[in-house]
Amino acid sequence: RPVVAHDWKTIAMADDPCAAPPLSHDTMVAAYLIDPARRGYPLDELAAEAGLGAQIDGADGVEHVHCHFSNHPAAAGYVINRLTGIPFSFTAHGFDLHVDRHMLCEKLAAASFVVPISQYNRELIIEECGERALDKLVVIHSGVDTDFFRPAEPAHEERPFAILCVGTLHEVKGQRYLIEACRLLAEEGVDFVCRLVGEGRDRKALSRQITEAGLGGRVVLLGRRTRVEVADLLSGSHVLVAPSVHTRSGKREGIPVVLMEAMSSGVPVVASGISGIPELVEDHVSGLLVPPHDPRALARAVRCLHDDPSLRRELALSEIAEQEPLVLAFVRGWWCPKEQVRLGNL
Repeated sequence: RPVVAHDWKTIAMADDPCAAPPLSHDTMVAAYLIDPARRGYPLDELAAEAGLGAQIDGADGVEHVHCHFSNHPAAAGYVINRLTGIPFSFTAHGFDLHVDRHMLCEKLAAASFVVPISQYNRELIIEECGERALDKLVVIHSGVDTDFFRPAEPAHEERPFAILCVGTLHEVKGQRYLIEACRLLAEEGVDFVCRLVGEGRDRKALSRQITEAGLGGRVVLLGRRTRVEVADLLSGSHVLVAPSVHTRSGKREGIPVVLMEAMSSGVPVVASGISGIPELVEDHVSGLLVPPHDPRALARAVRCLHDDPSLRRELALSEIAEQEPLVLAFVRGWWCPKEQVRLGNL
């Protein structure tokens, strides 16, 4: 049976219904592995100190370990492979690959295969590890449950234009550029409401920006919302905006899942044309792409959709057609990405 190893510091994975129970000390073992003071220690000693030995001894019948994220979880898979010979693989998502590539090439060499979630990530890995990576790289784009995220009835056109943004309140998500775009739209007399879903360390700064821009009541921080609530918000929105940016530390998005959820729901999207996003959103075909860090470009794109209902309908129809290949497989009672199907067949 496959085992999926996770870095449970990542909140987004905490309620992943596709995840098998993790090895409880995976992050601890990875920390030992990348600690320069401990390099050169025998792996069995490091594992014993971290308490991993008992976990492996009790993992009867484990045939393969698959690790989501190429940093700490993949390091845990690497350690398990070295200690037991159990093969492992890992998925490279976003920040885990873009910021910290410590031991990436060693982990790739030891892995059975590696799953970049985009061609963009694939090229980054090849750039880092060379042509030897080619035979092990299998791009599998993430998917969403298209039966859950379904098109709703068209939004009533007489109410304010509804803008939705979903994501952790963090620099990499680019919400401050959307708020500035909203200020520009307000200056132009556009009647809108912008709802930001999510929590994070930037909440105070974003709240202050909203107040200083005079956008109270028009730009609203909704905090965390459940999957059902996000689906409801999408059904009542005219556009989903994902203003992602590259951060000063090098952090960047992979392909935001919320873009797929919006497209599956028939909601037009405006997104930054960075990382793997253009692999999902084709500019002026299945959405609108704008440069990152550019609130004026964001405002123009949103205004374009506000002024042209026929363009919104055209993009929505194209998005639904684009989402048809993102079929999910029903595995062991859970809707899981196609990647889990491959693991189930190991």
